[in-house]
Amino acid sequence: AGLTSPKVAERMGVKHIIFKALDGMQASIPVEKALNPYGDVLLAWEMNGEPLPREHGYPLRVVVPGSVGVRNVKWVGEIT
Repeated sequence: AGLTSPKVAERMGVKHIIFKALDGMQASIPVEKALNPYGDVLLAWEMNGEPLPREHGYPLRVVVPGSVGVRNVKWVGEIT
């Protein structure tokens, strides 16, 4: 199951989405930013039609435009 809108998240008491990397690093963003259709938050698993290279965050990287770089978590293994 997943969150489909900020209103659903609010009813469930969710305020932040947490991205946990395979190297132990983690960062969070407000659920409103994560689920905003105009927020441009991306989950990247490919780059230029190829699997994302390890140095760029394989297997999954989150890209959060307008936030400090630490929010762009590489090597994402879990999202809560």
